Amino acid sequence: MKISELRNLCFEYELKDREILSLFSDDELEQFYNGAGPDSWKPEYRNKLTTAMSLFEPVVLIHDTQFFMSDGSTEGFKHTVDVWKENCKIIFNKKYPFWTTKIFSSKYRRERLYWRGVMHATIIAIATNSAKDAWNAAYKKRQNA
Repeated sequence: MKISELRNLCFEYELKDREILSLFSDDELEQFYNGAGPDSWKPEYRNKLTTAMSLFEPVVLIHDTQFFMSDGSTEGFKHTVDVWKENCKIIFNKKYPFWTTKIFSSKYRRERLYWRGVMHATIIAIATNSAKDAWNAAYKKRQNA
């Protein structure tokens, strides 16, 4: 998905911390947005993960922007994790609400279950020690730039 489309989705969904995107042009965002997964992964692995969690790709854009602006603090990392959790829930609840007549469709329930699983898996992964290490590495990289 193009950066401009992702940016628009962040505002359409009214995601938390979407305003951070206004600090950068689409070209600038493309410089540090690399999809889901750590910078240390090969691009093909990040592409596969990004595809597998495409519903939440707008969340990834905000997350990568927060990491690009990392202050290296524990509080900053915690805020980033909290924003991820809240934004995933916003998208999930808007796209796959429980209280809808669609819930009677087995296809809808399967899709909802898949995206709920993706959401929970990423919420766990985003708060790990290795994610905190990546937060600190992003800060050091910015300091050395």
